[in-house]
Amino acid sequence: MFCEAVGYYTPKAETRKPFAMRMAYESGLYKWTIEKPVVPGADEFTELNGVTCTTSPSYCVAVGTTKATSASTTSKTLIEKVSGGVWSQQTSPSTEGVESRLSDVSCTSGTSCVAVGRVGAGALSEFYNGTEWKQVATGVTGLFESVSCTATTACTAVGQGSGKLIVRRWNGTSWVMQLPVSPTGSTASTGTEVTCRSATECVLVGSYTAEGTVRSLAERWNGTAWSQDTVPLPKGSTSATLLGVSCPASTFCAAVGNSTISGVTTMLVNIYS
Repeated sequence: MFCEAVGYYTPKAETRKPFAMRMAYESGLYKWTIEKPVVPGADEFTELNGVTCTTSPSYCVAVGTTKATSASTTSKTLIEKVSGGVWSQQTSPSTEGVESRLSDVSCTSGTSCVAVGRVGAGALSEFYNGTEWKQVATGVTGLFESVSCTATTACTAVGQGSGKLIVRRWNGTSWVMQLPVSPTGSTASTGTEVTCRSATECVLVGSYTAEGTVRSLAERWNGTAWSQDTVPLPKGSTSATLLGVSCPASTFCAAVGNSTISGVTTMLVNIYS
């Protein structure tokens, strides 16, 4: 059993370097080990935003973005693979002259992965067939924040477009629009992460704004339609948002995020059972 975590660190002002850690069970203990992702060329601003791991073969894929400096107005997508503790950069198609970033990736096997993010003003998707990554048009104005795949022809991506939560479903040929619930009275909403256990069972989390207050959002897909779950606003909180979710069982999910109470931002955990 192992887990992989990615992100970035700041060695000096206005710089970012990719960061990764692996947790493995060794000698009766769970141990975290720092790893060394690839820093592309002389780029000074590189980050990893999402990671997924496969067991057959056993490796992980991480995605993110890289650019020359923090002030650069253009960036490129970044895809890296780690196998046996060794990181290597994969060729990722990028559109020249714009800001491009990948925010999440999901693999169903060693020869099938989908990465999502943003290119310019549009949502971005890239597909891996075991040999190379190819960019596939989404037709979406906005950005994808998260993707979850249960099969090569079944992926769900969430994000934001025109200030509203967007959900798209990959059917093996194209991204098809789904209609999430628009929370009552909401003026803005976004999806930050989605997880799917099957083609008929997905949960997304994020946030929405109503009456000037940012509230946590959770919605559930049953194979036919999305429905909104009730998420309590912490007592005294002036805002709350969910950033990540995991559902090990149909009747249990854990979501994490943050809330603001008396001007202080604190960690937030919500349980569905």
